[in-house]
Amino acid sequence: MSEATITNALLRCTREDNLASEVFELVRADLGLWVLELPETFQEIVEVLTAHSNLLRTLKANGSDYTLHLAATVDEMHRLVIPSDMAALSADCGFSIELIATP
Repeated sequence: MSEATITNALLRCTREDNLASEVFELVRADLGLWVLELPETFQEIVEVLTAHSNLLRTLKANGSDYTLHLAATVDEMHRLVIPSDMAALSADCGFSIELIATP
């Protein structure tokens, strides 16, 4: 069984304020859509999210569509394991995790 390869990783949130501007980029002002581009390994993603965890905990209030988006390529037999430290950050900071896998 092989591991899946992450091809795109980002954290997005929809907000009516500028609270995310410290580390996120406003990509759709009309929708209030903010995006934080992330590296493509679990370890590096966790490091970035941990470094910004104080802000991320603050963002869980008064926003919507607060989601860690992970896109991956997979073989016929694959696995995508979410590390426990990433799951803990998700729970602590209040964002969902969305996985999209393509062959």
